[in-house]
Amino acid sequence: MGDDLAEQKQAQIECGGIPVPADFRCPLSLELMSDPVIVASGQTYERGYIQQWLDQGNTTCPKTRQPLTHTNLIPNYTVKALIASWCEVNNVPFPEPVKLSNLCTGIGTLYSSVVSNRASFISGDQRFRDLPALPLLHESRTPHRKFFLDISPSSEKSNQENDIAQHSTGHGTKQSTNGAQTWVCSPSVSRKDSFNGDSSNSHTHSRNTSSSSVASSADETLFSAAFDENTGERAQQLPNDVPLQLHAVQRRPIFGQNNHGSPGIASFNRLSLSSSRRLRGPDLLVQTRNSVPVATEDVQSDMRANILGLIGDLKSGSADSQRAAATSLRLLAKYSPENRKLIANCGAIAPLVTLLDSKEPQTQENAVTALLNLSIDDNNKSEIASAGAIGPLVKVLKSGTGVVRENAAATLFSLSVLDENKVAVGESGAIPPLVELLMHGSLRGKKDAATALFNLSILHENKARIVGAGAVKPLIELMTDPAAGMVDKAVAVLANLASIQEGRSAIGEDGGIPALVEVVELGSQRGKENAAAALLHLCTNSHKFRAMVLQEGAIPPLVALSQSGTTRAKEKASSLLRHFREQRQAALGRGMRDRNTDQLQRPYV
Repeated sequence: MGDDLAEQKQAQIECGGIPVPADFRCPLSLELMSDPVIVASGQTYERGYIQQWLDQGNTTCPKTRQPLTHTNLIPNYTVKALIASWCEVNNVPFPEPVKLSNLCTGIGTLYSSVVSNRASFISGDQRFRDLPALPLLHESRTPHRKFFLDISPSSEKSNQENDIAQHSTGHGTKQSTNGAQTWVCSPSVSRKDSFNGDSSNSHTHSRNTSSSSVASSADETLFSAAFDENTGERAQQLPNDVPLQLHAVQRRPIFGQNNHGSPGIASFNRLSLSSSRRLRGPDLLVQTRNSVPVATEDVQSDMRANILGLIGDLKSGSADSQRAAATSLRLLAKYSPENRKLIANCGAIAPLVTLLDSKEPQTQENAVTALLNLSIDDNNKSEIASAGAIGPLVKVLKSGTGVVRENAAATLFSLSVLDENKVAVGESGAIPPLVELLMHGSLRGKKDAATALFNLSILHENKARIVGAGAVKPLIELMTDPAAGMVDKAVAVLANLASIQEGRSAIGEDGGIPALVEVVELGSQRGKENAAAALLHLCTNSHKFRAMVLQEGAIPPLVALSQSGTTRAKEKASSLLRHFREQRQAALGRGMRDRNTDQLQRPYV
């Protein structure tokens, strides 16, 4: 239970009712940072908390468990400036500096016991899954968060036993634990993930987690959005007061996958001294849906100089500088349309593409996600493709880690919005690894793969490639699994594939007809629309499939859809019913002619 509470608070801590982005909060306290600093591992913490950690003799990074080569604390001006801008546009007071005298005295000991217990960590993306909740904080020191987190080195079972009573109190839950009262944020934030009009709750990839989902696989959010049938573009549904972001930029929260769709950022803490000093408070352009960019010509000039410096770091031979610069550019591209244009105009795309082949996992992940964020701008889509990014992205998709693969898939989706890129991506060999991700990836990965395949399937030449790669069967399986929340996504792709003979054959042979009829009867409005379109293709091109559709009892739900569906759904359902009538009348006519022929040919007795 401690893990669940930590994940909820990681995603849903609010500041005056406004969700606080995850990476604006100190990993040790989960509070909005006032004086963020970078430690030797590259992670960012509130100065007071990490200083207390170091003062107690700890020599490892509490988040990564890496040994700290030095104890210098480097101011993270990038994060501080973003926090200041976020506070300004949301009318939130900038937090007061933390005083050491007010800190919890047990923080070092508690985290030492957690970090030293290797059994509580596992490898890969889940390495923080078993991390207990965070240290208890005092209410007098939490003006931006009236939540208290209880931590115990005991087992999860013990944590469950200690949760004696809970009392609902509006925005949170008041818990009594051994006589001490704590506040726990209730799960009030959720992300709607839609595809072709589908809305379903998902963990997010928002994709709000690490550098993946510009909110999964942007940093988690993500690119799970509504697809416009004509353009294939994804429309995000985000709070109006949260800075513009993509699903991919936030996919992996620091303490494991989030199931509540936090609007926070991903872990962007790895900033070098040189990079962080370049990006000071007034240099950042931050924009929300309800505000205009706050930038003067001088600030624009300074920002250009800062970005050019980061590009220089990308081209340097220093792995640390490259990683930090890629992280900074990813973050800047995430928040502002103006930044995306400026970063591209300064020439960052080509060196970011070069880093797609980096052997350093974090550098590669940040480069992929930076390109994903930049690709939100339509002009950048062409430039990214022209810079040769598609081939390296396909390579990452084939051989990268989970998060990087998801972000690569999301980037290919974003690029394939343009018709010329649909051709290039289809010819690049991207479709087989996308299908593999659809079959064996995480839920976030499956969604990214489905969105990319949807866009690619709009181009006729790609349809046979998708069918040939074996996409139909896993799409049908997803269509029959409502719990996965991908019914509409799968139906949308199948509707496109049903327009070619290979697609129709695969759908019929792999058991897709009963599933499509069920969607017509029980699916969402957009799902019914696409299912009817797929059935129309199947029935008008095959007597066998038409008979199978009729045997599945499709006529009653089609009649209902023709009367109460969307405009397109009514059209498809009516066309299908008309086709059934015409075929029945034709069959009756043939029967009458056959009987007349028999009578004429019968000999007189």
